[in-house]
Amino acid sequence: MTGQSRTEDVLRESEGRLHAIVDNVVDGVITINEGRIVQSFNLAAERIFGYSSDEVIGKNVKMLMPEPYHSQHDGYVGNYLRTGKAKVIGIGREVVGRRKDGSTFPLDLAVSEVRLGEERLFTGIIRDITERKQAEEQIRKLSHAVEQSPSVVMIVGTDGNVQYVNPKFTQITGYVPEEIIGQNPRMMQSGEKSPEEYKELWDAITSGKEWRGEFHNKKKNGELYWEAASISPVKDAKGVTTHYIKVSEDVTKRKRAEEKIKYMAYHDALTGLSNRKHFMERLDQGLVHARRTGRMLAVIFLDLDRFKTINDTLGHDMGDLLLQSTAGRLKNCVRKEDTVARQGGDEFTLLIAEVSHVKDAVGIADKILESIKQPYMLEGHELFITTSIGVAFFPDDGEDAETLLKNADVAMYRAKDEGRNGYQLYTPAMQANALEKLELENSLRRAMERNELTVYYQPQVSLKTGEIVGVEALARWRHNEKGMLPAMEFIPLAEDIGLIVPIGEWVLRTACEQNRAWQGAGLPPIRMAVNLSVLMFQQKGLVDVVNGVLKETGLAPEFLELEVTETVLMKDFAAAATTLITLKDMGVHVAIDDFGTGYSSLSYLKRLSVDRLKIDGSFVRDLTIHPDDDAIVTATVAMAHSLKLSALAEGVETRPQLEFLRSVQCDDMQGNLFSKPLPPEEFEGLLKGGKGLQVERE
Repeated sequence: MTGQSRTEDVLRESEGRLHAIVDNVVDGVITINEGRIVQSFNLAAERIFGYSSDEVIGKNVKMLMPEPYHSQHDGYVGNYLRTGKAKVIGIGREVVGRRKDGSTFPLDLAVSEVRLGEERLFTGIIRDITERKQAEEQIRKLSHAVEQSPSVVMIVGTDGNVQYVNPKFTQITGYVPEEIIGQNPRMMQSGEKSPEEYKELWDAITSGKEWRGEFHNKKKNGELYWEAASISPVKDAKGVTTHYIKVSEDVTKRKRAEEKIKYMAYHDALTGLSNRKHFMERLDQGLVHARRTGRMLAVIFLDLDRFKTINDTLGHDMGDLLLQSTAGRLKNCVRKEDTVARQGGDEFTLLIAEVSHVKDAVGIADKILESIKQPYMLEGHELFITTSIGVAFFPDDGEDAETLLKNADVAMYRAKDEGRNGYQLYTPAMQANALEKLELENSLRRAMERNELTVYYQPQVSLKTGEIVGVEALARWRHNEKGMLPAMEFIPLAEDIGLIVPIGEWVLRTACEQNRAWQGAGLPPIRMAVNLSVLMFQQKGLVDVVNGVLKETGLAPEFLELEVTETVLMKDFAAAATTLITLKDMGVHVAIDDFGTGYSSLSYLKRLSVDRLKIDGSFVRDLTIHPDDDAIVTATVAMAHSLKLSALAEGVETRPQLEFLRSVQCDDMQGNLFSKPLPPEEFEGLLKGGKGLQVERE
């Protein structure tokens, strides 16, 4: 009896340990008999299903299943009991369980048979896989999103080799996954990025930082393309980087558009040379370098002799060909590090960097003279032309860009005075030639006192209706010796000598008085456009001046349009924007004059309170002749309309120009095709006659 008691104690102890083990395992353990009645239900099962063991033991196991699974369970167990072929009923089979609260959940079920004598029991090991299934669903969604992402996704291992690319990568580059996976992305490099830049990239991401930038990569077919990319390290739970992910997009079209806009902003459309803006920036940079190194630099200013004769005789097309050919010759006369620019018309400037001696620049001037005087063969015409050159040196002839350019210009005019086809080095004595300019200056100062200034008016015409919708006020000077002078011959001088503000205010008042007088005479009301100079726009009392003129003349603000150039606005953008807002609040209209010839900053334009863009006549002149001008005008009109602005083209002189402007839906035009600038009485007759744009009806 003692031995039997000890055996029972051992069995009870063993059974207790077994129950303790079963109760403490993570997975649920349920035992049922052949009748599907639950025999045991461990603590993990209680936690999973929400039942206590007392609520389950002795009950049919089907209480732990949703009803649709009852018949399936019966069939599965019954089949096994009939065949008895397998000891293991299931391993890792996914089924659905039902909790006490009625909710269902996915679970992994593994069932094994246990025989206790003649009794057959079945033990089920159960694991709640809700979180795993949710994670799998998230991964599925993520994978689906990555596969269909409009961006290129690439995963790279810490060894630098590609582990994954999505379909967008193949679409962009032409490489299928088998060709790139296992390879280093450097196989796509264009060679334009330096090793230092790639080292900077790897230093950033290996230190756990994100890198953003652009690559100029090569496709499978050898074509180069731009991509904007961000590369980030991916870390595991311990913070260890396991791989890197790159998300990128093809920005080739954007880059090309940016490059085109930048090129247009910095280059002359006709010759492809740098424009004045670009030249001045390069000159400023050259001066910084020259000051640092103590070296000289030279500015060469040249003008083609009697170019106007060729233009007037053979036409603008031939003149343009001559300018283009001249540009090519000039580039061949200098080094790659030098800059050749077209200032405008037939004027060119050259920046000669790091001049060791005056004779270096003189040698280039001689080379230019010899090159230009060689005959030009253009469309069957043999043309001969010469050039006059002026040279100024830093630091002797000026220490800033404007002074050097001005002095080189003075020297160039001395070369013309000396008979042309030669060069002159600037000397202070050349300032003596400014006497004529001084006399003109004195005459201009007396011009207002003598009432020699007058205002002419050029109509602005609607391209839709052909009717006059506006007029621009243009200053004229009745010089007692030189006759009627257009604004371009004295306004720059007025700006230099500080007369531009009083002249500008006089023009503004005169134009407003005239417009009010026309309205008082019963003529159709139109908008009067008046140009504002840099100095006039920048004066603090501009708004008060405009407001005062409107009150004095009785002209309603909506019939006044003030024109400012891009250059004026960019000198102090914040102040300019504030001024424009104030003028707009008054009801005055604002136009940007000579659009495209100045800063042309689109990001600034959309922030300005303006009503109209005036397309500069330099772009209109060669419409239907030069595709670049066609593209610029088309883009400007479209941009104006997208910003809800109207577009007016200046300098319209031919019917093809008119038809092109109408085809791109330009709103208004101004130019000699309709009418040249007229004195007030002749313009009044134009209004009374109701003359429309007859040319569009021919």
